[in-house]
Amino acid sequence: MPLISPKQSAASIVSAHPECAVVFQQFQIDFFSISTTSLDAVCSARNLATSDVIDELTCAIDEAEDRALPLPAKLSTLALLAHIVAKQHEPLRQALSRVSKLLLTATNSPAKPETSLSVLSKLVAELGAELLPHLEREEAVLFPMLVAASNEPAKLSAELSRAVAEHSKYVTLLQQLREASENYRLPDDVSGSYRELVTELIQIELDTMQHLHLENCVLYPRFIA
Repeated sequence: MPLISPKQSAASIVSAHPECAVVFQQFQIDFFSISTTSLDAVCSARNLATSDVIDELTCAIDEAEDRALPLPAKLSTLALLAHIVAKQHEPLRQALSRVSKLLLTATNSPAKPETSLSVLSKLVAELGAELLPHLEREEAVLFPMLVAASNEPAKLSAELSRAVAEHSKYVTLLQQLREASENYRLPDDVSGSYRELVTELIQIELDTMQHLHLENCVLYPRFIA
């Protein structure tokens, strides 16, 4: 059974065990930023019991021990880029489209939750307006530069810096979505469409965080000295 050390960082744990991402999401622990801060220190700062978090991480690993697919962190750069596009870019595009439609249904539902759906709609629209062009630019500009092992280091560095800066915007928007939805709380009397909406938003949050992790902590460091 894999051993999770409290001295490991959250990012390094997810690099070795991608299934742990959902556990960190549930505890609202950042695993998508480059950081050497230990899990123990993070839990202490958040008033979380490190042992409880490690127990959940261990359970997630145990349930995924028969995973046959190679770790994304072990893939070649070309294979990793293909993985990011197929497993993260495309699902995010589809999920944002579904959520936009669900927001219309939930808004028109007679069983409206207390949460302001207009605020959620605004934030989802803003996330889409920021994230979708980012995905397009990565595929059209940044990824080809990485594949070609660009001989223009200054241009590549500027493009990587741009991508990292844009990533921080998505983190802020995800935090605002959590706040606007009261931590994705589901009152008993909400409509079925709102329940579906919350499920989709939680998945978008996880998918975006996993996307940021793979790029910030696995892909980009291969090209940043």
